[in-house]
Amino acid sequence: MTLLERIDALLVERGVLHALTGASAMVAHGAHPTAGDEELFVTDRRVLDAGFWEPLGPDVSVDVEDAVDAPASVVHLRERDQLVATVVVGRHRWQDDVLARAVLIGGRGLPVAEAADLVLLKLFAGRSQDRAEIEQLLAANHGEEIVPKVEARSALLPLRSRKMWLALRPRPSAP
Repeated sequence: MTLLERIDALLVERGVLHALTGASAMVAHGAHPTAGDEELFVTDRRVLDAGFWEPLGPDVSVDVEDAVDAPASVVHLRERDQLVATVVVGRHRWQDDVLARAVLIGGRGLPVAEAADLVLLKLFAGRSQDRAEIEQLLAANHGEEIVPKVEARSALLPLRSRKMWLALRPRPSAP
């Protein structure tokens, strides 16, 4: 069993809702990620306790970053000094809905955030890498499914994120 699978099993065992939001999620939605990171998203702050991860064994190192002024806290999990996964811990109530909507692609594996929710999370993060990945998601899904959902949910985002969405969203074609 890979470390990512063991992380998933531990989160399931402890009742922590989670979803893939990194490179694997991008690929699952037909997009090309700008980075090869394995990222899991949660809102359960119990994962910020290094002891939470002890069942993964002594070969797994845990680095917790819980800065109050950051948009999210993160836990980096390494096996033999190689980064395997980053667990991003959201802080906002709307992010619980992202986890509730996550699905198993192909009916198996780890839950994956739906494409529109990936866009919302990337808008919230607001980095240039996120902007490029939003464009990838829109191109891969032709925006037809994503845009109405993002439009309906974007009011939950801060102003800077909504402004980014206005700049990125596809414009309707003229007749």
